[in-house]
Amino acid sequence: SYSQTAEELGIVRVENLDLERMNAGKGIIVDSGTTDTYLSSSMADEFYTAWRKVTGMEYSNSAIPLTTEQLRSLPTLLFQLQAHGTSDEDLLDVSAETPGLVGNLDPSNSHDVLLAVPSDHYMEFSPMQNAYISRIYVTENTGGVLGANVLQGHDVLFDWENGRIGIARSLCEYETIMVEKEHELEQSGYLDRADKDETALPVDCILSDASLSTSCLESVDSQQCNHEPNSKLAGFEVWKRVVRFPSSLGGLECEEVARRISFSPYNNIDNVKQSHIGCNIFGVCQEEIPCSISCDEANRVYQADLSGSIVDKCGDQFFGACQTSCTQSRLTSIPMDDGNCHEEQVTTRPCHVGACSRNSLCIVPFMVHAVFGFSGSDATAWTRYTEEMFLVALSQTLKASILTIPGKENIEFGPGDIRSLMVHPWKSTDGSTHAERGMKIIAEIGIYNSRISQSDILSQSEHPDDSIISCTELELVEYAKLALTINTILQDGGTFLQDLSDAFDFHKGILMGH
Repeated sequence: SYSQTAEELGIVRVENLDLERMNAGKGIIVDSGTTDTYLSSSMADEFYTAWRKVTGMEYSNSAIPLTTEQLRSLPTLLFQLQAHGTSDEDLLDVSAETPGLVGNLDPSNSHDVLLAVPSDHYMEFSPMQNAYISRIYVTENTGGVLGANVLQGHDVLFDWENGRIGIARSLCEYETIMVEKEHELEQSGYLDRADKDETALPVDCILSDASLSTSCLESVDSQQCNHEPNSKLAGFEVWKRVVRFPSSLGGLECEEVARRISFSPYNNIDNVKQSHIGCNIFGVCQEEIPCSISCDEANRVYQADLSGSIVDKCGDQFFGACQTSCTQSRLTSIPMDDGNCHEEQVTTRPCHVGACSRNSLCIVPFMVHAVFGFSGSDATAWTRYTEEMFLVALSQTLKASILTIPGKENIEFGPGDIRSLMVHPWKSTDGSTHAERGMKIIAEIGIYNSRISQSDILSQSEHPDDSIISCTELELVEYAKLALTINTILQDGGTFLQDLSDAFDFHKGILMGH
């Protein structure tokens, strides 16, 4: 609670700081381009003393073997940053209990910013040494650097015009953003992060529309009727859904969501108790429900309903979220004259973004982020269709470029290895006008360990044991080179951007039929 004092929360202060020396020279630099954090050596003794008091250990930047429980038991470091200005005009008209402010921890400076850094942000795991290394160094003669590891989990606004920096806690979860904007995405696919609520509550799993995989008619044996049309036959039906976005922050898991939104006509209270619901590691949830039909109904033959749009009746049928198994699934269906969408096929493909990329450093050791600008394109026309076509076009264009490089002939690269993070209008920055020039797409590209991805380790469990996922320093060096190669290709331009644009237009043309 923000009404509690530092003593009540068990906070140990680093006392007797030489603030003049800490802020001397170039001062404290906030630099997301610097991986680690460097603090003034003038506070070393006091910092080490506070660390020893809390942990009972000596502070070190050497590798330390830790269990998950031991890592979580390490303290959260709190950085107090002085508010810009002290007058009422300088301070925002907000309560001191606003999340992210110091509040009662320092009542005389309650509007200072409080930057909280948990242990898993400043302790970096080294797979080669199977140990953790603290990436906060108390070594600078003057000044210091707040690097990416302490900024992680925060939105940082650099207000250079007014010489200020704004810091706010962020979920940093694309899936959460998508959930908050689900209605807008359904309408146009256009994501506007400006309206995103950073204080989001737990988010439930989101599933695709359901498809009937096995109908009640298909599960019964009509030969048991014995020419009695009113006799009832007991059977079952199977419904499937694809995980579009997994739950986060303690929201409802996909199996519970599937149970709550089941709409089968046979899913009455008694059948719910007998039904079985499960979601596999490939992101497909299946519900089996008892049912019964008359012998007269058992002789029916379903016909495809070809009137209208399949998309309007059976959903968009695109690939769902990338799972920890590093696969994602697509459920294609066709509307039938019984009013239901019947499964045609479940397709899976490898992916190395999302949950897969957070599984282990050895699985996806590097990510490349890129911003693409398409002049003359309309961001509001972006849909899940155009997103999938962009992923296909980018993966094919990148792969073609990589294959021309000696030694890279065996690189496998697909649309599941790329994720579109944001799409927004591309504004002109020339002169005083802010006219739209086109559309910008921000994407991330997963650089994955093919040896692990192609093994059966990830398909054995939803949460594979980190102890059986290992990699060598030599492997990481090779994938670092691949990440650098992709970065060079993207920055060099040449014919790449034109090839990408041509491929994007080609795939959109196939999809739209022109």
